[in-house]
Amino acid sequence: GEYQQLNVTSSGNWLGETFGWAYAGDSLVAILAGQLASITAAKQGPTGPFTLSVLFLTIGSLLTLLTWGENTAPQQKKEANNAENGAEGTEKSSNSIKAALEVMSKDKRILLLGAVQALFEGAMYIFVLQWPPAIKAAIL
Repeated sequence: GEYQQLNVTSSGNWLGETFGWAYAGDSLVAILAGQLASITAAKQGPTGPFTLSVLFLTIGSLLTLLTWGENTAPQQKKEANNAENGAEGTEKSSNSIKAALEVMSKDKRILLLGAVQALFEGAMYIFVLQWPPAIKAAIL
């Protein structure tokens, strides 16, 4: 799709640069989110940050809905791919999901990446949810 249209395959610099910007952006957003959560908790109590998160979830959902298009391959590549595979011009979502699951089951690296990501996120949520009570208990 977009990756092929931008012709970034010839340059390997895009990946590193993208991750660099993502890392920097993550850090700034985390600091800002922490400050906003602290202010909200001071004004509304311990559930204030969760209430505030609904606003950001809504804003993010609307931005995604209104600005993102489907990232698909160019039409000529789709037609060539369908001709090679004997597929019709349209593909149902269930077929697409089935194909994705088949690819994941054949390549264990994809499953490993998903597992590592899920475990990392789980550890982060446990840390975030357990840290404040642990600090409070240590101070008291």
